[in-house]
Amino acid sequence: MAHRGWELGRRPLVIALLLLSVIGAAVWSSGGRPTAAQEPARWMVYFPLYHTALPTPTPTPTFTPTPTPRPTATPTPPPRAVLRISALRFTGQDEYIEIRNDGNLAQDMTGWRVFSEVGAQMYHFPQGFRLSAGDYVRVHSGPAAFSLPPHHLFWTQAYIWNNEGDVAILLDAQGREVDRWAY
Repeated sequence: MAHRGWELGRRPLVIALLLLSVIGAAVWSSGGRPTAAQEPARWMVYFPLYHTALPTPTPTPTFTPTPTPRPTATPTPPPRAVLRISALRFTGQDEYIEIRNDGNLAQDMTGWRVFSEVGAQMYHFPQGFRLSAGDYVRVHSGPAAFSLPPHHLFWTQAYIWNNEGDVAILLDAQGREVDRWAY
């Protein structure tokens, strides 16, 4: 931007101060007494002044505290039933297979089955039977078999489990194998 013959920030602006009257300037003699000067002293003093643009202010960083992370909760697994064959008694007048629910949710056993592999016998759990979480049920067979729901269910008075070895298989309502016990 031009201004009266000079540019701001590009050429130095020189202001000259001329001091012309130093009349009565004193010259010190060897005696220390001043004597009048023969001619007036002339002094010229230059003060160079420069115009520069003011620096652009740098923004001061603002302190933003970092939030303390909060511990994340461990996800709780969804409730589910976990059924397994927990015991099989194959000798004596009262045989039984014991099914346990180790899960945290009751299981509707409608359509579930127990299968004896050697004799190809099948037990069907009754319609609407539920095995509570942490609970068990025994399905009895043999001459002394009995029923006392919800923990004891009657299968048959015939022997089911072969004393020389057999395989018990627990099947869900879709016919998938859930557990097996071989002896």
